[in-house]
Amino acid sequence: MVQYPRVVGELGRAVRYRVLDGVAVRATDGTWHDAPTPKQCRLLASLLLRGNEWVAVGRLVEMVWAGQPPRSAAGNLKTYVWRLRSLLADAGYDSDRLESRPGGYRLLVEPGELDLHLVHELADRGRQALAAGDPAKAGRLLTAALSLWPAEPVDGSPAAMSEADLVHLHEVRRGLQAVLVEAELAAGRPDSTIALLRRLVTDQPLVEQWWAMLIRALALAGRRAEAIVAYQRVCLLLDRELGLTPGVLLRDAYGLVLAG
Repeated sequence: MVQYPRVVGELGRAVRYRVLDGVAVRATDGTWHDAPTPKQCRLLASLLLRGNEWVAVGRLVEMVWAGQPPRSAAGNLKTYVWRLRSLLADAGYDSDRLESRPGGYRLLVEPGELDLHLVHELADRGRQALAAGDPAKAGRLLTAALSLWPAEPVDGSPAAMSEADLVHLHEVRRGLQAVLVEAELAAGRPDSTIALLRRLVTDQPLVEQWWAMLIRALALAGRRAEAIVAYQRVCLLLDRELGLTPGVLLRDAYGLVLAG
């Protein structure tokens, strides 16, 4: 399980629910309680990620059973909700946090209680620091936010949550990585970003933003030849796969290489 970094400070003390490093509830004695089955795990994650919002039974059924529900799904869902209430009670919380009404359910989540809330708080502070001209502080805060993911959200396990929720969390993580790279480049630490950016262009080879950042980082690190190779590679890739020429981000990054 991820250990909160020192920079998190008091923020981490309010966290009662996890969706990033496994889906679980922290009991009042500090121990973590996992949802006992994959479907209950999906239900808990679905409600946590939509905390305080009423979620329709049909939508929950779709997410819990990945679009292939049995005829008994609505009845089974009631059983899973009852078990989640028991999980909350066992953790020392009021089971009435999980509310119901005809056609839907919602889980009451206070500000800061979800680990994703903590990530957003750190990320917001990091963006503010970057905007205020303190990229070193921004880098520390964004690194702390990203450290709350052990690898990918819930290790990318489709058993842990719905595909739509996994996609959303991946997008959040990619956005934080982009801001972290900007902070590190602004702080004059391009070398610290290159390994991350190489992973990103491997994972998402048609995303020009990652290639542009990689080319900029290589150029700022004095690795001009590697930057030129990266630019040539993405140009060939875009032409072959999409029939496109480089966009403005890539052209601007390559201009930095040429200016160097």
